Amino acid sequence: MKCALVCALVVCLALTACGGQATPDPAEVARLVDQAVKATIAAMPTLQPETVEVEKIVKETVFVEKPVEVTVIVERPVEVTVIKEMIITPAATKRLAEGAELGQPVLARGVGSNNRPIDITDTFSDFEDIIYCVVLADRIDAGTTFWARWIYKGEPFEDTPVITAEQDYSDTYIEFHIEPRDFGVLKSGAYACRIYVNGNPQQTVQFRVQ
Repeated sequence: MKCALVCALVVCLALTACGGQATPDPAEVARLVDQAVKATIAAMPTLQPETVEVEKIVKETVFVEKPVEVTVIVERPVEVTVIKEMIITPAATKRLAEGAELGQPVLARGVGSNNRPIDITDTFSDFEDIIYCVVLADRIDAGTTFWARWIYKGEPFEDTPVITAEQDYSDTYIEFHIEPRDFGVLKSGAYACRIYVNGNPQQTVQFRVQ
């Protein structure tokens, strides 16, 4: 606003200086205006720089690490003891053979009706009259043959006569025996009786004489 008033005043002064001529000389007007402007600028107060305090607001984003609870599962090797239990059932002791199905043979000092074993044992004295080997047959087909081999310390010493089934049988006992007096006196030691069905070895039972 002040600058506009100063400029208007300068123009008026220039026109007055021209002596009120109807058509002022442009060169003279320009010279007078230039002098007036310079004089005006020189008369104006000098502006001093001002120091302005500016409050600086700094915004900072701070990341705070929050403690995290971590559960660690450590797998420890575990020693496992496995106990295998063998369950023996009557079916597990049976042997299927061509012409017969036999159970596990036993040794006995005697036999009863239908050759059922009496006084079952696996130890005999050297003065026994008879030693029996008896086996239960669930099935016997007609024409099947049986015989037993008696063994002392791994060596056979007696074969029983061959028995031939004249018909089909089921749930019946078959017995084989030796009479120690036929050999004088049986020696002390380990013995076995092996049963053959149709000429093939099927079941073996161990016993001792002492």
